[in-house]
Amino acid sequence: MAKKLTADYLERAALHYLGRYSSSVKNLRNVLERKVKRRLEMGEEVTHEHHAWIDQVVDKCLRLDYVNDQQYAEQRVRALSHAGKSERAITATLRSKGVSVDDCEMAFKAYIAEEGEGTAMRAALTYARKRRIGPYRTVDPGVVDYAYKKKEFASMARVGFDFEIIKQVLGTDSIEDNDSNLTD
Repeated sequence: MAKKLTADYLERAALHYLGRYSSSVKNLRNVLERKVKRRLEMGEEVTHEHHAWIDQVVDKCLRLDYVNDQQYAEQRVRALSHAGKSERAITATLRSKGVSVDDCEMAFKAYIAEEGEGTAMRAALTYARKRRIGPYRTVDPGVVDYAYKKKEFASMARVGFDFEIIKQVLGTDSIEDNDSNLTD
């Protein structure tokens, strides 16, 4: 038999989730909907009452500022950029969590104002270092031919880095050359 589903349970579940993870409004709503579905018995449908409970909990979390899409976007932009993700990949991640395009743009502007120009280059270099491509290659230089560089280029393009940044990262043969690109 499934455990009893109440509005209080959903509120406790939301607070527990938000105590562990930051979240956007849409993501919190999705988490609560999954919790409702797990608590229902086989064959039971999610009712309007359940949706009303979810709405109440989400509204309360918004009023208490436990969820804030703008702050969430700024935090995720910073973390994902430092992890070597491209602006396109970060935007896609945020959009999948329900963050608006405007909040994404404002988060990137705030991040660039905080970190200065060259954030995209730093992210690309972090990606290259993690993948051991470009100036961070560990293979014998005799092995690196056009096809090898093409694979590296394609790898960076698939994750969303701009053509010019990829050329700068992969066009140099030493890490020191790329360090000078950070000051641009």
